[in-house]
Amino acid sequence: MLIPYFLVRELIYPRYWKSLFQRFGSLPQEVNPHRDKAIWVHAVSVGEVLAAKSLIGALQKGYPDYPLVISTTTIAGNKIARQNFPDVHAAVYFPFDWSFSIQRTLRRLNPVLLVILETELWPNALRQCKRRGIPVVLVNGRLSPRSYGRYLRIRLLFRRVLRDVDFYCMQSEEDARRIISVGARQDKVAVTGNLKYDTDEPPASAKIAKLLSRLLGVKPETPVIVAGSTEKGEEEFVLTSFREVKKRYPQAKMILAPRRPTRFDEVEKLLRSSSFSYRRRSRTGEEGEEEPELLLLDTIGELSSAYALGRINFVGGSLVPVGGHNILEPASRGKPVVFGRYMDNFKAISQLFLKEEGGIMVNNQQELTQAFLQLLEDEGLCTRMGEKAQGIVRANKGATDRSLAIIQKLFPPSTKGERPEAVS
Repeated sequence: MLIPYFLVRELIYPRYWKSLFQRFGSLPQEVNPHRDKAIWVHAVSVGEVLAAKSLIGALQKGYPDYPLVISTTTIAGNKIARQNFPDVHAAVYFPFDWSFSIQRTLRRLNPVLLVILETELWPNALRQCKRRGIPVVLVNGRLSPRSYGRYLRIRLLFRRVLRDVDFYCMQSEEDARRIISVGARQDKVAVTGNLKYDTDEPPASAKIAKLLSRLLGVKPETPVIVAGSTEKGEEEFVLTSFREVKKRYPQAKMILAPRRPTRFDEVEKLLRSSSFSYRRRSRTGEEGEEEPELLLLDTIGELSSAYALGRINFVGGSLVPVGGHNILEPASRGKPVVFGRYMDNFKAISQLFLKEEGGIMVNNQQELTQAFLQLLEDEGLCTRMGEKAQGIVRANKGATDRSLAIIQKLFPPSTKGERPEAVS
């Protein structure tokens, strides 16, 4: 149960207090004040929100008469939802999975359809939707080896929860097999692909990349390495490798983007003890005379733009056993992708990139250094690998259309606000 975790976090970090009432089901008055029938999309955090972009656009076009509400679990996810979807009705926080908070949220949102990104399954929420005849569709579904193992141990209990979902749109054949083996009905599962392949480059990307370039002092010939979504323990590896790169390429620059905002200050302490000159992105008014070697990206929503600036992009959460993070963002920019061996959450994607030579997997800091130097020394290899990475993204698009087709079978656009019978 994550509820105690969130309660403690609300008390420790003042910035979480703003979301607390919503997590108890008390939404602001401006959120669906007339209780209009709505479509509810739930995306846990930043990655899921960004993955949902193409699907949300398709839902808005396919169901123009229904206000669309996005919920997230994290504050960072809520911020990105508000930034990326200013035309949706509202971006709110998902309630604690208690019956009373779920019921209050359902009464206010009055959803005719709930679309859940990836594998965010809350028993009370699903049960309440089932009782009200609200179709629930899980899209972009996946089960990591760790989650799969946990669910297998409790599958007799968890099967009942899984039956409250009307359909599972899974990312891969392996994900489909796993969800079926832990209790989902085979006739309610389909492989639709990964929505993240359908994510388009943000329109503001060029503008933000230009700003980051100016803050870092990047010139046309400057090699830039981006280390994105780094987790605790990885920054030391990345900085050590960057120090080796600087010996051969003194003009090289780096953008370092920790995954979690709560670690920005911690990473800055590490930078203070290093030999690098650096600047925090959020402190653009504190520009000194010295041109920094490194930019600490401590803002939300700009990493994708930073990837567009990088000649080489390393994606974190992969050199430590976290499970990896999304490598499709940098790949879509036509840049080579470097990642570690801990890619359990993106196993199929990472294997495809290795097979098609669109990325490099490294096992430790030494291999990370070698990968950086190899790509900097061989411009042709760097270009070819970037083109192959971008080609993989383009070749695997289509998950949005396949997922939308299934959603429309469960809840036809011509339903005119009437809820269909619950699917048994």
